[in-house]
Amino acid sequence: MDEIAPDAPAGEWEASIPRGKCKVQPTKEDHYPMLIVPIRLDKTDETDEAYEKALGAELSSMIVFFGDEKAQCGLVCRELRLRQLCEAADVDLDVIPKVIEDPENDLEPLIRALEGKKLTVWTVLTTRKDTGEVVTDVRFQTRTRRSPRRPTTTTMTTMTRTISPRVGRHGLRTARARAADELAP
Repeated sequence: MDEIAPDAPAGEWEASIPRGKCKVQPTKEDHYPMLIVPIRLDKTDETDEAYEKALGAELSSMIVFFGDEKAQCGLVCRELRLRQLCEAADVDLDVIPKVIEDPENDLEPLIRALEGKKLTVWTVLTTRKDTGEVVTDVRFQTRTRRSPRRPTTTTMTTMTRTISPRVGRHGLRTARARAADELAP
C-alpha cells in the first residue's frame, strides 16, 4: 500500500490567511456551523528539502461551533483554538459573535478580520486513529522562552459563545422560531 506524505513537516512557519478563502459550512454528521480557515505556509527557517516543498502549501484549520451541552468538551477546545488563532493573527476577540443564529452572516466580521493576516504557526504531525494516516495539524500557540521550538498552551478565560436556541442543528432557524416571528407584532 502506498503511503501519502503529510502536507508539511512538523515545525515553525511564518504563515498567512489568504483573502477570500475562509468559508462557513455545516459539519457532515451533526450539521454544526464550521469555520474553515486556510493557512498558507509562507516561510520557515528550516532548509531541509521537505520544508522547501511545503512552502506555499495551504492547510485548513477547522473550528466547529457546537450548539448543545453534550459537546461541552468540544466547546472548551473550540474556544481555546479560536482564541489562539485570534491572538496569533492579532485580531480583536470582540469580533467573535456571542450568539450564532445565521452562521454565514454572524461569522462574517470574524472572517474579514482574519483574512490577509500574517501569523506564526506550528505544524504538528499526528496519526489518525481510524485510518492510521499521518496528517498535518496547524497550531497557533505561543512559544516559551525556555524552549523556542515547542509550542505551549495559552491559558484562557471561559468565553460564552453559543448557538442561539432559535437555530436548529443545521444552522437554520427552527420551525418554532419562524412561527414565533410570524406571530410577533
